[in-house]
Amino acid sequence: MRQIDIMMDQRKREWEAEVRGLEQRLQAGEHELWSARRLGEAKLSILHQKIDLRAKLSTLQSKNVLLQDKLM
Repeated sequence: MRQIDIMMDQRKREWEAEVRGLEQRLQAGEHELWSARRLGEAKLSILHQKIDLRAKLSTLQSKNVLLQDKLM
């Protein structure tokens, strides 16, 4: 009976170590996913800013052409 208890305790420690390892891998994966998401959001924000600036530039260029036509 004592030997069975020893074997069960050993197996339990192995399982617990495996669970801790899996939890650490999961946590690392979640952190990597979170970082990738933040980076993606930052890049998306920059793209939105570029689109807005290009739209404003296009509007200003159109107004400039109209003003030049009026001056001529």
